[in-house]
Amino acid sequence: MNDLRGSKWRKWDLHFHTPSSFDYQNKSITNLEIIEGLEKKEVRAVAITDHHVMDVERIEELQRLGKEKGITVFPGIELRSELGGSESIHFIGIFPEDSDVREISVKLQGKLEITSSDIRRKGDDFVYSDFKESSELIHELGGIVTVHAGKKTNGIESIRNNQKYKQAIKKDLVEGGYIDVFEVGQLDDVDDYQNIVFPHLGRNFPLIICSDNHLIKEYHTKANLWIKSDLTYKGLKQAITDSNDRIKLGIKPEQIVNYETKKTKIIDSLIINKTNHKMTDSWFDECNLKFNSGLVSIIGNKGNGKSALVDILGLLGGSSHNTFEFLNEKKFRNSKNNISQHFEATLKWASEDTFTKSLSENVSNTEVEKVKYIPQQYLEKLCNEMNIASGNSFDDEIKKVIFSHISIENRLGCETFDLLLALKTKELSEEMNIYRMQVSETNSLICEIELKLTNTYREQLTEQLRVKQLEYDQHIKTKPEVVEKPLSGDQVDSGYAQLAEEVALLNAQKSQLQDEKYMKVEKRKFFVKKQEAVKSSLGKIDNFVLQFDKLIKDLSENLELLEVNQEQIITLKIDKSLLLFNQEQINDELIKLTEYLDENSVESYNYLYEGLNEKLKQLEEKLDRPNKLYQSYLTQMEQWGRVEKELMGDALTPNSLAYIRNQLIELDSLLPAELIKLKDLRKQLSNQIFDLIQKLISTYKDLYNPVQIAISTHPLIREKYQLNFEVSIVLNTFVEEFFKMVGNSRGSFYGTEDGNRRLKDIIDKYEFLNFDSIVSFIEEIILNLETDQRYSSKSDIPIESQLRKGVTKEQIYSFLFNLNYLSPIYALKLGDKEIDKLSPGEKGALLLMFYLLVDLDDRPLIIDQPEENLDNQSVFELLVPCIKEAKNRRQIFIVTHNPNLAVVCDAEQIIYSSIDKKNGNRVNYLTGAIENIEVNNKIVDILEGTWPAFDNRTNKYIMLV
Repeated sequence: MNDLRGSKWRKWDLHFHTPSSFDYQNKSITNLEIIEGLEKKEVRAVAITDHHVMDVERIEELQRLGKEKGITVFPGIELRSELGGSESIHFIGIFPEDSDVREISVKLQGKLEITSSDIRRKGDDFVYSDFKESSELIHELGGIVTVHAGKKTNGIESIRNNQKYKQAIKKDLVEGGYIDVFEVGQLDDVDDYQNIVFPHLGRNFPLIICSDNHLIKEYHTKANLWIKSDLTYKGLKQAITDSNDRIKLGIKPEQIVNYETKKTKIIDSLIINKTNHKMTDSWFDECNLKFNSGLVSIIGNKGNGKSALVDILGLLGGSSHNTFEFLNEKKFRNSKNNISQHFEATLKWASEDTFTKSLSENVSNTEVEKVKYIPQQYLEKLCNEMNIASGNSFDDEIKKVIFSHISIENRLGCETFDLLLALKTKELSEEMNIYRMQVSETNSLICEIELKLTNTYREQLTEQLRVKQLEYDQHIKTKPEVVEKPLSGDQVDSGYAQLAEEVALLNAQKSQLQDEKYMKVEKRKFFVKKQEAVKSSLGKIDNFVLQFDKLIKDLSENLELLEVNQEQIITLKIDKSLLLFNQEQINDELIKLTEYLDENSVESYNYLYEGLNEKLKQLEEKLDRPNKLYQSYLTQMEQWGRVEKELMGDALTPNSLAYIRNQLIELDSLLPAELIKLKDLRKQLSNQIFDLIQKLISTYKDLYNPVQIAISTHPLIREKYQLNFEVSIVLNTFVEEFFKMVGNSRGSFYGTEDGNRRLKDIIDKYEFLNFDSIVSFIEEIILNLETDQRYSSKSDIPIESQLRKGVTKEQIYSFLFNLNYLSPIYALKLGDKEIDKLSPGEKGALLLMFYLLVDLDDRPLIIDQPEENLDNQSVFELLVPCIKEAKNRRQIFIVTHNPNLAVVCDAEQIIYSSIDKKNGNRVNYLTGAIENIEVNNKIVDILEGTWPAFDNRTNKYIMLV
C-alpha cells in the first residue's frame, strides 16, 4: 500500500501465527477475527509466519480482508534450524505482499522438505531446515530473513557451545549474508546487541520485537514495533536499510506524539481550484495534496511549480512577509494578466481547521502567522528580523548551543546552560524572587482596598448600615418598661424582703458571671493570638535556620577552596527557650480557659450559670407578686442590655453598628491614602526587579565570550566566522501569557484579532530598556483594562469581568509588575559585520544553522532552496544533520535540487513538481515515499550530489531494483 503522504510511523508485527500453526491455541479462530483483532490493536502491517507451512488460501484471504481494513499482510514462514541443539534456533522468511504465495510455498516445500507428507512423517516437533540453505532460498525467492535473538526462546543466543563457538557461528551467518534482521525478545536485549554483539560482528543490524502471537484474542507484545515506511515490502526493505531512523521499539516515536499533540501546527492538506472556469489554462485546478507531518522535500526541474507550492503554503499560513517567489507582480500576479485572481486555495490542518484564500490576496495584518516561511529572497530580511526579535523564538535553543561550546572546566560541574546560569546568577535570582513575593503581597493589599473603594462596596456597606441601624432602633423600642423596686421595711413581710435580697444577690452573681465569661472569651481570643504569634515566630526562626544552613552549604565549597573557616565569617546564635516557655504558659492558660468555656465541664461557665438560674427560679417562686414582677424586669433588662451591646459593638467587632460606621469613615479618610502608598511601594519593588534584570544581563555577557571563541573555530563554519551576541531586553511570551489571563469577550481587548492587534500596538509604542518606559507601558495596559478604550466615552469596566475563569485581579497585577516577561535577546553579528552586510553564503550558513538548531518554534517550517549559495559539502555537513534533528519535532517543507536534503535527510515525503505547458500549463504533483518506485525514479532523474551522499543514496536505490 503506497501512501500519498509518504512514509509514516505505524505498528508492525513481523512474527505472527494463525490456526495453520500446529501449536495455535484455538483452531476455530477465523481469518476475519484475526484481521479485526489486529485492527483493534492498531497493527497496520503483519507477517504471517506459521511453523514450517504457508497456508496459501488463508494468507490470500487475510490479504483480501486486510486490504479492506488498511492492513498489509506479508506471506511468511517460521523455520526450525539445525543449529542450537535441543533448543534449536528459529528463523523466519518474509516475502513481498504482491508475490505469488503459492509458487513460493511450493518451492520452499520441495527444496526444504517441508511438504505436508514430510511433516507428518517427521512430526511437527522434529521438522528441521538447514539455516544457510533455507536463507539462500528465501533470498532467491525475494524474501528477507529474521532470526530469533537475545533472550527470546529458540534464539541464536541459545547455542549451548562455548562463547567463542557461538560468536563464530553468528559471525559466519552474518558475513555470509544469511541474516537480515535480529528479532529480540525484550527491550533489555537491545543495548546488549548494540553495545556488545554488533561491534563484535563489525556492523549493525535492524532489531525488532514482535508478538509471536498464537491466539489473537490474547494479543500483546512486550514492546511495540514501529516502522516508518509505506505499508509495502519495499517500504520494509527501506526501513531495514535506514533502521536507525526508521525502526523504533517501545514508546511512540516523537513524530507521532507531535502529530497527536500539535495538530494545530501540522498542515494536513492543500486544495487549489480554479474559480473562473472560462479561463482556458488549467494551472493548479483540481490540485489536491496531502502532506506528511515530517520532512517534505519538493523536487523538480527549474520553473516547474516548486516555489509556487511553498508560496501558496506561506500565503495560507499567514506568512508575515511579501517576498514571494511565485506569487508576485512579476509572475503569477502580473497586473496585466493577474492569473492568481482566478484561483482559490484551502489549507487544512491536522486539527480539521481550514483556511481559504484567493491566491491574489495578501496576508492581512490581523492574520496569525501559523507557519515560518523562508523564501530564497527572504533570507536577508529574516536575518535582520532575527537580529531584532530573536528573544522569543530562539532563546532556549541558543542556550543549548552556547552550553555545548563551553569547556568542561568552565561549566563548574553544571550539566546544562540553565544550571550554569543559575549558579552564576543564583543570588540575583533569589533577590528577584524575594521582591516578586513582596510584589504579590502588595498586590493582594491593593486589590483588597480597590474592592472597598468601589461604588458597589460602598453601597453594600451603606445598606448594611441601614439594616443594622434599623435593627438597633427596633431593639431600642423593645426596652422593658421600668418596674419599681418594691418597698422594704414594715410595709412588706420581712420574709419576702429577705427573699428579695437573696434574689438580688443571685442576679448580681449572674451579672458578674456573665461579665467574667465575656472577659474569659476575650482573654481566650488574646491567648489564641499569642499562641499563633509564638508558633509563627518559631516557624520563621526555623525557616531562617534552614536558609542559614543553605547559605552555609552554598558557601562551603567556596570557603573550602579559599581555605577560610566559616565561623570566622559568619555565625548564628538562636535561643528559643523564652519563646518555648511562653508557648508552654500560653497552652496551659488556653487549656484552663477552654475548660471554663466548655459546656460539658462541671467547672464551666454554663454549669455555674445554670446553677444560679435554678436557684433563682426556686427563690422567685417564693416571692410575692411585686417582687416577682421586679425580678422579671431585672432579667429582661439584663437580656435587653446584652443584645444592645452586641448590636452596637465597637470598631473592631465585625457586623456591629460601630464597625460598619467605622468602615464607611475609612473609605474616605484612610483607604485612598493607603492605596497611594501601596502603589508607590509596588512601583519601587518593580524598579528593584528591573535593576536586578540589568545586572543579570551583565552576567549573561560574561558567559558569551567562551562561546564566541568556540563558534569561531567550529568546522561547520568554513571560514571560521566569529559570532557575536549583543544582549538587549524584550518582552518574552508577554502576549501569550497575557491572553491566558485576559479574555476577548469584552473591554478594550475585545475580539481575538482586534484584541491581539491592540495589545501589539501598545507594545510597539514602548522600549523596555529603561524603567520609566516600562512603568508607562504597564499603566497603559491597566488603563485599557479599567476602561473600554474602544469608544470615546472610555467607560469604566471592572477588570475582574475581563479575566478568564480562575484568574484573579491580583494575578494580572503581579504578572504586570513582577516583570517575569522581560528577557534578554541575542542580536547576532558575524565578526564586525551586521547581518545585512554578510555575503549570501555567510547569511545562509549562519541563518540555517541557528534557525534549525535554535528555534523552538514548532509551527511548520517552509524553506525554499536552503542550499542556495552553499556548496554541496557544506550542505552535507551542515544542513543535513540540522534538518534530520529538526524534522522530528516539527513539520518541514523544503524545496531542493540537492539529493542530500531529499534522500540523505530521509525525507518522509517526496513531492515531484512538473508543469505540462502543452496542456494549459497544468501543474502536476506526484507524491509519495522514497521507497515508492515511481517517486524513486523521479529522484534519480532530478537529483545528484556529492560522493558521500551518493553512497548513502545508492543503498536506497539498489534495494528497489
